[in-house]
This record gives sequence, C-alpha cells and structure tokens, in this order.
Amino acid sequence: MVELVEPGSEVLVLGCWSGFLEGLLRAKGCQVTQVDLLLAEAAPDGLEQYTHADPTRLAELKVGRAFDYVILLDGVEHLLEPERYLIYLRRHLKEDGALVVAIPNIALFVYRGLLLAG
Repeated sequence: MVELVEPGSEVLVLGCWSGFLEGLLRAKGCQVTQVDLLLAEAAPDGLEQYTHADPTRLAELKVGRAFDYVILLDGVEHLLEPERYLIYLRRHLKEDGALVVAIPNIALFVYRGLLLAG
C-alpha cells in the first residue's frame, strides 16, 4: 500500500490501529490524517492528525477536506452499504486522488485455520 502513495501526499487513513502504516507514510514525507475508534489516550504515539470516530459510520466521518489518497484497509467487509460508503469517500478525494481499498483474503491459511478452530 505504501508503494502506491506518492511522496509528500496528503493521506486519509480510515482505521489506524497500531499506527504502523502512518509511520511508513510519514517517512515518505506524507501528511497523514487518521480516523479510528481508538480513544485518544489509547491511540498510537506520533499520530499527526487523529479523529476519534467510527470510520465506517458516514455521519461521524467529518474530516473536512480533500486528500490525494484515502486508504481503507480491511474495513469494507464490515460495512452494511459498502457501495454508498465508497461513493461518499470520493468527496474526500482531490480531483486526481485515489481510493486505496484492501479486502482480506479469506482463503489465506491463517483465516482458514481460525474458521476451522471455530
């Protein structure tokens, strides 16, 4: 994912979890804004711009500007209306911006083992 992002870009990451991706993007000179449900005191250290909100709820997604990239990793599968959500995210992209979405591979042996184990 990091290789898809041009150095110096403005990036919105929905669901920042550990902050690992943000660190890699900042190393490329990117300005990173994160939205996650983590409480501010539980959020990873070093986040530049952090919004405490559910990134899957459209009404809570109030970042107020357009980005070069919007990244949604392993989140679209949790949405009730993924098409509507992805169309909404377009509002947060610059005219030549890109939406980067990753969906987990359920065929991966780790997931199969978890399913087998119940």
